[in-house]
Amino acid sequence: MIYVIGSGIIGLAIGYKLIKNGYPVEIFCASRQGESSQAAVGMLAPLIEFQPYKEKLLKLMMKSNQKWQNFSSEVFKDSGIDVEYKKNSSLLVGNNEDDLRQMEFKLKKLKIFNAEFSYLTRNQTLDLEPNLSRFVNGSFLIKNQDQINPISLKSSLKKAFLNLGGKINENQIIKNIEIEKKIINIQSIKKKFSCTKLILATGAWTKSILNKSLNINLPIRPVKGVSVELNEKKNKRKYHHNLWFKKIYLAPRINGNLSVGATEEDIGFETSVTLDDMFFLIKNLWEAVPLGKDYNLINFRAGLRPTTFDGNPIIGILEKVSKNIICAVGHYRNGILLAPETADLVYNLIKKKKLNINFYLLIDFKRLNLRL
Repeated sequence: MIYVIGSGIIGLAIGYKLIKNGYPVEIFCASRQGESSQAAVGMLAPLIEFQPYKEKLLKLMMKSNQKWQNFSSEVFKDSGIDVEYKKNSSLLVGNNEDDLRQMEFKLKKLKIFNAEFSYLTRNQTLDLEPNLSRFVNGSFLIKNQDQINPISLKSSLKKAFLNLGGKINENQIIKNIEIEKKIINIQSIKKKFSCTKLILATGAWTKSILNKSLNINLPIRPVKGVSVELNEKKNKRKYHHNLWFKKIYLAPRINGNLSVGATEEDIGFETSVTLDDMFFLIKNLWEAVPLGKDYNLINFRAGLRPTTFDGNPIIGILEKVSKNIICAVGHYRNGILLAPETADLVYNLIKKKKLNINFYLLIDFKRLNLRL
């Protein structure tokens, strides 16, 4: 039996991949406030999310992005719930010359990855998106930088997993992990469970779980993010591309709604939405697009993004502790984007398939400065 601790997008994607390939799997859901996908907008945009000096991570994100169309189709087929995968490309919108030059500088660095982008003048930008602000100076169109609806995705993955015979243990907060030869025992508040393989997809709570159970100090911390969802009253679907501005980004949904993100605060496990969060999003949204009276506020959502000290995910086997414990954590802003590739990578680790260590960001104890 394989246990997956964590029922967010990463945990569900792994569970789905494994059970679809014949492995018996149970997922443990803690039902905590602050799951990272609660604040996610669902952008599938590796070229835009790219940070300097993180070429390995970019390659991983690009490979995962290429899998999204087939992955979303499979999940829809097995669940009957549309994940709202939308191939609508992205516009990086500049309201002044400084914005555009910064964007151009970043994009030029991506030419070695065969990035497809083109500069659009103000008039060309408004031809594509006529409802943008009158302050628009120009934009860059980047193809194959798309989106998924995180809420629909989670519902679809959960249904697909259950339809294939998986089991989800609800409201199970894991308090302790014990290793007994080849058996791994996990203790929740309610009862004790035993398995032969354990996968940790525990997000921002990974450090606490491993530190208390196995005295491992994995360098993961929560970064709070807040997004806002808006409903278009007349369903005119005024925007078509994913829109990226200097401080916020917008994803126009299939039903005409707008999902807007996102704030970032390194303040521990705080998940409340503050007036500062609301002001930041609404102010920058108002400057970016003239919404007027066409939209109603649906809600603000907060989530905790699990990040590492260098921004790279931690994916691999905890070999110095047990060859039967696999980590898939620390995805930060890229959890949804990296879900298909993370699931494939964990599946290959379960199969004991030889991997290209230079390509994948596997657990490196020297990098993580772990003392076991």
